[in-house]
Amino acid sequence: MASKWFAENVFKGRIGEAIVECLLTEFGYKVERIGNEQTNLGNPESMPDLKVTHPVNGEHWLLKVKYRSARPDKFEVRPDELLRYRKEHPGTLLAFASPWDGSIYCAKVEEVPLSKSDGDLSLTAEYWKPIWHFFPLVKQGEQLKNVWKNFQHVMATYGTRQILNRENKTLWDKEYEALDSYLEDTWDPELEQLGISHPKPEQMTLEERWERVREIAAVGLALELLEVAENDDIPTTETLQIMDKVLGRKGEQRLLINLEHMCAAQGIAVTPKNKMIQADIVQALMLGSFSDAERRKLIRRMKEGLEVAYLLDPAIPFDKTDPIDLKTALLLLSTPCRLDLDTSKFD
Repeated sequence: MASKWFAENVFKGRIGEAIVECLLTEFGYKVERIGNEQTNLGNPESMPDLKVTHPVNGEHWLLKVKYRSARPDKFEVRPDELLRYRKEHPGTLLAFASPWDGSIYCAKVEEVPLSKSDGDLSLTAEYWKPIWHFFPLVKQGEQLKNVWKNFQHVMATYGTRQILNRENKTLWDKEYEALDSYLEDTWDPELEQLGISHPKPEQMTLEERWERVREIAAVGLALELLEVAENDDIPTTETLQIMDKVLGRKGEQRLLINLEHMCAAQGIAVTPKNKMIQADIVQALMLGSFSDAERRKLIRRMKEGLEVAYLLDPAIPFDKTDPIDLKTALLLLSTPCRLDLDTSKFD
């Protein structure tokens, strides 16, 4: 009888393969599943998962796909496994599909280091390339973003109920006025700590108004479930996790930073003013008008060893979420392998 561990890993592996297969198929490549579950040819333990063929010139590639739901900064590949691929299937691409940030990291097995005995590979290493580096028919832009968006929608619909799935239809007369009134009545400055900025209806589209209403409604439900009294502080982490579940989000770009630890590590007195300064630095770095290449260059110059960040995933309890180095967290947020970022203009 198969173990629970085996069943879960088979399921996760299928998800990773599906993401890569659907993406490449969308852009015209022929994809065949050739892994040990599909064939008995050769040594099943060393068979890659996918064979990808160019639709015009017939060139083909072999892919070994990995997928992990936790610890999105690294994943494990046994050194002996890499050695087998190098020997039996040279040129095989190792592809890691990250559910946390919507990225596909790719590298040739010959370029992946074997020095670490534990097999942990860091996703911030320079040898990783985006999937379009190896498959040029995959183009960055709206088509790629829509493929990822549609896949997220399918997964969210399967895994959780959506509050509202709306397709730009007017529900009633005076809809704008009703939404503006709701936003005015329910807004509270404390919502800013949850990433919900003060609404400016005159500058918002109808769908943007609805999105803000959904967020505020999700906060209300979260506080009710957590039994937070009116005068109590909002438990930020737990509230964000419930919001993500309610809204069908996967927690992309959700980063929690312990500013007190950050200040202390840099020898800065822990004061409310300095906490705000540190928050402004991170915000300017991630939201400032830098190119992705410039942003990553700045992040790589940051001091290492500040384990003050948490990458939040609503599927994982916070007490099981490991703190990671802030530099690592920011590099993951700005990775050029993300499917929803267009970095082509910065190459």
